[in-house]
Formats: sequence, C-alpha cells, structure tokens
Amino acid sequence: MRCFIIVAVFALAACGPANPPVGNSVTSPPVAASSVAPEGASIGPEGHATVVTAPPDPDAVRKAADDPHVPDKSVYHFYAAENGLSLEEARRRLDAQQAKMDEVTRLRERLQREEGDNFLDLRLAHQPDWRYIFYFKREPEATLSRYTRDPRFEAASGTLSSDERAALIEPWAERWSSEGIPYAYGLGATRPDLEVSLSITAADYQALAEKNGWPAPPAPIVTHFAKAPTLPAVDPRVEPLLKGYAYGRFATGIQLEALGAGTVTLEDGCLTVGRGEDRKVVVVHQETGISLDEDGYLVFIDRHSGAVRGRIGEPMVWAGPNRTPEQYLVGIERLRARCPGELLNIGNPESAAAFEARYPGATR
Repeated sequence: MRCFIIVAVFALAACGPANPPVGNSVTSPPVAASSVAPEGASIGPEGHATVVTAPPDPDAVRKAADDPHVPDKSVYHFYAAENGLSLEEARRRLDAQQAKMDEVTRLRERLQREEGDNFLDLRLAHQPDWRYIFYFKREPEATLSRYTRDPRFEAASGTLSSDERAALIEPWAERWSSEGIPYAYGLGATRPDLEVSLSITAADYQALAEKNGWPAPPAPIVTHFAKAPTLPAVDPRVEPLLKGYAYGRFATGIQLEALGAGTVTLEDGCLTVGRGEDRKVVVVHQETGISLDEDGYLVFIDRHSGAVRGRIGEPMVWAGPNRTPEQYLVGIERLRARCPGELLNIGNPESAAAFEARYPGATR
C-alpha cells in the first residue's frame, strides 16, 4: 500500500481545470513595449487599458470540440489502456485480483502480528503479469515461504518502514515549510527511495539552501524540482497597459477541483472579476502569463508552452478555491498599491467556451 503526504502552504493548479490550454500559441519573441490598444480595448489618459468583453477564439473552441473528453466506460477499460491489454484480459486480471483480496488481507494482518518490524508493506504489481509483492527487512524469501507458497505472492527486500521514513523527512519538511515551499512525498515502504516533489526550481532552492545553511538531504531522500516558465509573466508589449500583475511565487502543486467561473475584465489597467460589491482583483498561478494572441486580443497564456488559455473579456473557468498568502505572490506590492480591492486567485484559467466544448454540460 502506498501512502502519500502532500503539503502546500497554498493550493496551486496543475493546468486548471486540469486540461491543456487550447488556441494559438504565443511563440514569437517579445517586441518593444507598445501603447497600441489590443483588439476591443480602450486606452485611458494614463495609458492603461480597459477591456470589457471579447469573443471566444473560434479556432480554440473548434479544437476543443474535436477532442472531447470521453470518460472511460469502466475500470476494465482504464486498466486495459493503462497496461496495454485487451479488454478481455483486463477483465480476467481484475476479477482474479478481487477474488484474492480476502487472502491478501489475512496474510498482511498475520505478517504484521508475527513479523514485527521485519515486515514493511506490500504492493500490487501489474507487469508482466499481476502479483502481490511483500517487502521485508530481513530474509524476504525465507520469511514469506513460512506463511504461503502462493505463486501470486512474491517476496522482496525493503529498507525503511513508513514510520522511519516519516522521522527521516520531518526535519526537512520543517525547513521547506519555513520558506513556504509546497512539497509532496510518499511514505510507502515498498520503494527504495523517498522521493519528494518540490514546487520550486533547483536554482531557487539552492539559493535558499545557501541562505539558510541547509545541507543536502541524506539518502534515501531524492528531491525533484519544478521547471521554470520559459515565457515572462507579462509580455513587454502589454506591460504599459497594466497597473499591476501578481502571480504565485512557486510552481503548481496541489489543486482543489471546485469549478470557478466568471468573466475576467481589464478595468483601467486592473484585472478584475465581478462588479460592484462582487468586484475582486485577479491574481493567478505561476504558470499563467498575459500577452496578445494572433488576432490582437489580450489573453492569458501558458508560460511553459505559450498556448492561449483564454481572452480577457470572455467568460472563463478555473479550478479552486486557491488560497495564496500574499507573501508568496510576486508583484503583489505594486498590484495592491494601484489596484485596491479583495483578491481572487483564479489559478490557471481557461476559456469557458473551450472548456464546455471539451466537457459538454460541465459548466451548466
């Protein structure tokens, strides 16, 4: 059984709402800053833009409609696709695994009682054929053979128990939390390494480690770092049009999946959602930037691929809620000073029209 621990100082989106962006890509290198108004925008006396409405990109909607999401018909279909099996073979394997569950549970409980710290855990392996693998610290084959000779049960060597792994990671988790770094790791004792995903780039982590005097984590801890975005958060062509732009300091990690919706507008240089008492100032996740699409509309983009997420002024959807402490938002001081109001983190938004085309009925 695998156990995962996931910690985040704030919720982050993977590509909210868990879909690849659609539409044209922003791949051309940035050009010199320009005060030319984007399509559908008006420019105020101080050079800041206002965009109230924009049509969805018809090509993006068509592309999403051509590749609709079709849920797997059953767990058998999923298992077959995951393991390269025919549907019949997937059904045979899953039914056999289910029939074995009571025996597996009884054996596990007996090993926990009689082997103490020698028995670590078990996992279900699927290739080349399915079997249960039981992990022991000492003499795995001889130990398992005292309890069963079932050919579907195999023995393997392990190192640290889940409790030992938790004790090992604890001081490092405290270090990462002190700097607000979201992280995730698995405590399952069936893996040789204790792998940790950190929502920070290797370069930024190294800088923090040097500042705080952190040594390198000991084995078996293995750290994996986030990839830095390749595109700027704000395209230089549109920067003069904005009063501010704030985004997450760290890369995406854990994302709550409630569906948020609203029309993001640009109000005299301030990105907002809602009107009157419902008006909120928009902030986003690290992966979302702002640029121009090929038709001249102001758009949110994916900062890794350059793909357009949606146009400012059209209805959008996003995964949430996203609670990001302000100390972990880049650009928040300038945004706060020039765009007063309650903040709303819309994560990595997407065109509602494209989302609806891919998931018919999802936004109703």
